[in-house]
Amino acid sequence: MNTWPSIRREAALALSPCDVAAGIRKLDSLIKSAARSIRKREALFILVYVLGGSMLVLGIFAHIVIANYSVVPKYADDIATSAVLLSTVTLVASWWGWHAIQHNGMMQRFGRLTDTPIPEPLAQLIASFANSSRDVRTASGVSVRASLFASQWAIVLFSEEEVERKWVRSPSGARQKQEIFARPHEPELSYQATGAVLLTNTAQDEARPLECDPAAEAPLRNSDPAMDWLVGGTSMHHAAGLDRFLDTLPPY
Repeated sequence: MNTWPSIRREAALALSPCDVAAGIRKLDSLIKSAARSIRKREALFILVYVLGGSMLVLGIFAHIVIANYSVVPKYADDIATSAVLLSTVTLVASWWGWHAIQHNGMMQRFGRLTDTPIPEPLAQLIASFANSSRDVRTASGVSVRASLFASQWAIVLFSEEEVERKWVRSPSGARQKQEIFARPHEPELSYQATGAVLLTNTAQDEARPLECDPAAEAPLRNSDPAMDWLVGGTSMHHAAGLDRFLDTLPPY
């Protein structure tokens, strides 16, 4: 059973820490903008595939016909052979080009999504997946290639649409069809001189801004760090604080 949160939720929290629904709306707006740009490139690549495939079929057919009719000039067979070779090169180059414009340094300018600037908190979240500082996998537990998140089009990996997730390729050409989930963020525990247990920030905390609208929730009135365990943290945090509190009570 999968208990990891989806990367959509993680992205929503990165964009709007206090309102997941608002974060989802912002995320879907970014995905929609990116999808418009990618579809234009997809249409061009489909056209190249159709032309290359048609040339390949016609070239093979012409070569077969010419081989069975001796009255056809020899140069016609050379033309047919050249057409087969050219179409093959065109199809291979098109396959390579699709992921090259997402990763290759010289080709990236052709795949850059200039109309879809990625907010810094979301960019840092994507980077944490790309450098494997946070694990990602499918609902069935299969690990997802971190190199997919190094793509310029990694934003569409957060899409609910399978066809849009499949646009993203790794440098080797691999793609991802299934929805992706991220390992839950687990803050570390540290102790102050007072003995109170406090949560420490990790890289992901820094990547996710925690500033909220003051009107969205009431301020925390507790000012005694020794009682932090009462108002937040993990179960370990609470248990450690409770043990320390019980130790301060007089024996029965």
